[in-house]
Amino acid sequence: MQTLANNKILIGRVNGLFGVRGWLRFFSYTRPPANLISYNPLWLKTPQGWQAFEVETSQAYADGRLVAKFKGVDEREVARVLMGCDVAIVPEQLPKEDPTDFYWVDLIGCTVETLSGENLGVVKEMMETGAHDVMRVRQGKNDELIPFVLDRVVKRVDIAQKRILIDWETGYFNETNA
Repeated sequence: MQTLANNKILIGRVNGLFGVRGWLRFFSYTRPPANLISYNPLWLKTPQGWQAFEVETSQAYADGRLVAKFKGVDEREVARVLMGCDVAIVPEQLPKEDPTDFYWVDLIGCTVETLSGENLGVVKEMMETGAHDVMRVRQGKNDELIPFVLDRVVKRVDIAQKRILIDWETGYFNETNA
């Protein structure tokens, strides 16, 4: 998930029309993908700016399709205007069952430090690679990719202090270490 400048969290995109009564299809950045249609309202970035749309009804199909109908969007041509719009939520819509829980969006902007006290920079992005998640940490103009593996690499995450403590050596993936 990506935090946008105006405090929205990007969770997907409108990627098509569904039927003739104003239904829309969505591509989801959430895991699992069907989580996208569980939020209400959904914020769409229209040509006029961010607008909240109340989800009237929605459906997740077994083949992965996600569709929803917004209140007041009752015709295909009205829905067509929303095609291609980014879909977001506001941070308050994210559930937190435990105060120690965090989301990727919470990690963006955190300072990353090694156990020896070396400041490696700030988390600019989180990426999913299949094997494990990866932090893109930037210091100056340099980026370093660091696996986000709890307990093995990431020793402590303190969202309140915007700090991540890791067991890591700078330049771990450089050729000199091979």
